[in-house]
Amino acid sequence: MPVKRNTKAITEMRKKDSDTAYEDIIEAIKTLKKAGKPINKSSVAKQAGCSRTTVYKHSDIVEQIEGIEARAKNKKTDKDGDLPKVKEERNDRIKMQYNRIKQLERDLNMAMIQLVAMEDLRRENAKKDNNIQRLTKQKNDLEKKILLSSASKHKESKTAKVVDIKSKSEPCQ
Repeated sequence: MPVKRNTKAITEMRKKDSDTAYEDIIEAIKTLKKAGKPINKSSVAKQAGCSRTTVYKHSDIVEQIEGIEARAKNKKTDKDGDLPKVKEERNDRIKMQYNRIKQLERDLNMAMIQLVAMEDLRRENAKKDNNIQRLTKQKNDLEKKILLSSASKHKESKTAKVVDIKSKSEPCQ
């Protein structure tokens, strides 16, 4: 009698191994990128601990690795690992940002100077407002004194007229 095999369990185990291998291959690519090491199917398989055949089973990963290999062949980098044009563009952006920062600093300094000048003008205006109030009060006080003085003189002149009239009307003795 032939032995009945449990093919379902074997299939599930292989599926699990395939899923684990896929994750291991992705992690291997990330690790190689971080380390700055060359990325190709052999180096990825070695880092992931699997065979190149396992790597080839995942077509999306193969495409990704081939893309990385193609970009690596086309790059002619300088000592920092940057393309000269990219480095030049980056330096230009840095210069522009530096100049913008310097302009903003100049603008800020001008704004601060203007703010100090405005504060000085506010203080000066407050002093002048106080002087205006003081002078207005003095003017009002003087006007009252003048009115009182003229009323007093007017009253004296009336009194003098009354006395003068009385003195003219009284018979002399």
